[in-house]
Amino acid sequence: MQPDEDADEKVLILPLGEESKKVTKVLSNDSARQVLEMLADKPMSASDIAEELEIPLTTAKYNLDALIESGLIKVKETKWSVKGRKIKIYAPIRKLIVVVPDKTDKKSVAD
Repeated sequence: MQPDEDADEKVLILPLGEESKKVTKVLSNDSARQVLEMLADKPMSASDIAEELEIPLTTAKYNLDALIESGLIKVKETKWSVKGRKIKIYAPIRKLIVVVPDKTDKKSVAD
């Protein structure tokens, strides 16, 4: 089941199930939480995150992929390095996340 999300809305409602499991799993990971906290301060690239947290680039990319998959961050923009490589700049999704029982609809949560 897909999360009930609208680009213009500030609330992401996740029914209990696979989508909410992705979010809780990634948030239970210390490294992923550190990455998310860093991105809350300012958008950053994977290499900047790896350098700042003193972790391997592969670990930073793994956590970024997990955060994107769970819907907590997005690629804000793409830049080009001096060597002509594509560099993704990541930023958090600025939404309130609410996990609700499967049969709860959005309207009843908002009331």
